[in-house]
Amino acid sequence: MCPFPLNILMNTWYKLNINFNDIVKPEWKFPKPNKFMLTTFVVQADSIFKNEWLEDFRNRGFHLHVVRLFHRQPNYNESMAHVDHYFDDNDCLTLPTFGINFVLGGRDSEMVWYELPEYLKPAKDCKFNSDESEKFVTDWSLTKLGPEVNRCNIDSQGTLVNISIPHHIKMSEEPRWCISMRPWNLDLSWDEIVTKMKENNFLC
Repeated sequence: MCPFPLNILMNTWYKLNINFNDIVKPEWKFPKPNKFMLTTFVVQADSIFKNEWLEDFRNRGFHLHVVRLFHRQPNYNESMAHVDHYFDDNDCLTLPTFGINFVLGGRDSEMVWYELPEYLKPAKDCKFNSDESEKFVTDWSLTKLGPEVNRCNIDSQGTLVNISIPHHIKMSEEPRWCISMRPWNLDLSWDEIVTKMKENNFLC
């Protein structure tokens, strides 16, 4: 069986008491995005974040190695939503349940989640019934998904987000940087990661 959260919570995000401006190295600079509407980067966590904060984060059980950066141009709105995933050594679909996101810019932009109909969920062969599937994401047209279940405006204050439920970004007229931390605790369910965050006093 693939670890797909069939009984998901509609609480798809939680604000954290972590502020990007407090943990970023003062000398760190964003990479230069290209001309495309969406640019992604993968960078080493210790190149962005202060070593003392990374060590404290690790001591609390969160091992952070790489960080994904997403740059979106103004008004870049897609008619698709996606889930994040990877494939294990047996080519079985595996869904990390969470990321910790910070956003700079993108005023009034929102992360929006949608219900995934039963017929689109993975079968025993661990494959989605999808419009498009790549190595790290699977996409569906919004017309095939269920109703909106939640939305959140993310800023420089850290936000715990569920990335195993179809989601996309509704953009505004301002360019947007998203810094998405993906700790190694990828085998935790959404309930488990929320509980772990509460136990470590990260939830606001």
